[in-house]
Amino acid sequence: MTSSAATGLDAGRQQAAAAAEDQFGLDLYQRLGTGQPNLVFSPASIAAALQLALVGARGRTATQLAAALRLNRADPASHADPATSDADPATRARDGLLLLSAAVGAGQSADPGTGPEKAVILRAPSSLWVQSGLPLEPGFTRPLQDVAAAVVREADFQGAPQQARAAINELISEQTAGKITNLLGRDAVTAST
Repeated sequence: MTSSAATGLDAGRQQAAAAAEDQFGLDLYQRLGTGQPNLVFSPASIAAALQLALVGARGRTATQLAAALRLNRADPASHADPATSDADPATRARDGLLLLSAAVGAGQSADPGTGPEKAVILRAPSSLWVQSGLPLEPGFTRPLQDVAAAVVREADFQGAPQQARAAINELISEQTAGKITNLLGRDAVTAST
């Protein structure tokens, strides 16, 4: 568990946010794991991506995302229904992102080769890729940058989808120290992305 000072959340909200992420991971495993003898996925990464989307979501979409992420239980002011919470879904998403950011920050090491044992390095960078020239509301991008340390990047998906795909793959390769080099295959990005 990370410290409350590191996350900016009080202990109760921090524990509730962690419990919500655990439950989301279990829910996801139950859906994905059926009939799959070999399954590898990262519930934290999927939750982080959905929490980024939740920051910009409103109405029914926000309610459904918050329910799927179990964020209706991440806020002690919330009872069973996200619509009755004193905190809006975007606030609950920021709580989850704060918790994830603090956990990632606590696991990082500047020098993995020191000491008798190598330190563990945890990287969980966030980036949001949008069509070049698409105007985004600062009310959406500011929380992503401030709370989740997400970087908003532009690419020309419509005019140059393969160059956009190459740029995304290059960034992923850089961020994973070359361990993932071709996450998005040739057909993954098109002009309609």
